[in-house]
Amino acid sequence: MSDFEFSTVFTSILIAFALSELLASWGAMVKRPPTRMSWLYVVLSVGVVVILVGHWLGLSAYRSLDSISSDQSLLIFAPPFVLALAAHILSPERGHDEGVDLVAHYQSVSRWVYALLAVFSVLARVSDLLIPGKEPLPTWFQPALALLFAVPVFVSDPRAHWGVIGGVVVLVLGVSMI
Repeated sequence: MSDFEFSTVFTSILIAFALSELLASWGAMVKRPPTRMSWLYVVLSVGVVVILVGHWLGLSAYRSLDSISSDQSLLIFAPPFVLALAAHILSPERGHDEGVDLVAHYQSVSRWVYALLAVFSVLARVSDLLIPGKEPLPTWFQPALALLFAVPVFVSDPRAHWGVIGGVVVLVLGVSMI
């Protein structure tokens, strides 16, 4: 097994755990609908799924590495570890007989999730620097994303959270058109 294959398999397992955590919590909410709905929670959890899948699809870029050292492996594994932790924190506890209050749940976990998404953005940028000759995104994109994700860590106003989500969408759409 090559270094690339090992890294890809290990990272895929981490991403699969994170996806299964979120999908299982969505399934539990279908069975027992939430007592209060939070569209911020819905949009954030869908966004985390999109980030997970996007990160997994981007793993093929590491194929160009001739060999992967231990330090490089840590840089490759760190972003999905952070995303898996964010997915676990974002997922409400299962096993209750009644629905979850998603407004209260979002308020209790959003700072941690956004902080982890900011850390993910920085780690993903650093790990992208390992790939020789590849510049898939403008150098300012991931730091700008990290700054946007950091806003809800310090501001609890839902309007600011919606503003961050809108800013992320505009940033991603803008970069995809470049």
